[in-house]
Amino acid sequence: MQNRDIDAALIIEDDAGLEPALFDKALSLAQANITELGYIQFQTRPPRSSARLIDTNAPCRLLLPTVGGLRTTAQLVSRDAAARLLDVSRVFDRPVDTFVQSHWQTGLRPAMILPSGISEIADLLDGSTIQSARKSLAEKLGREFRRGLYRRAVARAARHSPAPEPTND
Repeated sequence: MQNRDIDAALIIEDDAGLEPALFDKALSLAQANITELGYIQFQTRPPRSSARLIDTNAPCRLLLPTVGGLRTTAQLVSRDAAARLLDVSRVFDRPVDTFVQSHWQTGLRPAMILPSGISEIADLLDGSTIQSARKSLAEKLGREFRRGLYRRAVARAARHSPAPEPTND
């Protein structure tokens, strides 16, 4: 994107399912708002926090959540947003979805569309290889405890984020 005259890019993971009619509405909604918002996720699940309604293309709703959604199954990214993310990711120390979620560090608030016409179909394929199911009960409990601590820290950081919010004029 940075080396070509491309205003935005649609990025879809290989384990994404697509409902064409619904996705067309979601994509039109995203394209109409990408210049102002910069990063729009085609989410597969609702936000875990409060979210402001930005725009609609029935039944699709474009939301700006306080805490950005995890999952990078599909997203539309503007050239300016991509340049910003590249600039602040010289050192990459976390998964992409948690990096994008950290708008207090990136200065870029990810928006989301629901319903999006995108679904996760990893289980229909060979499943994800990121998380192993072979963990002891103690490992699973420890992971869930740390996950809770992490989510509380993310919510706290998101509430006090210096990242600008779109004006939605």
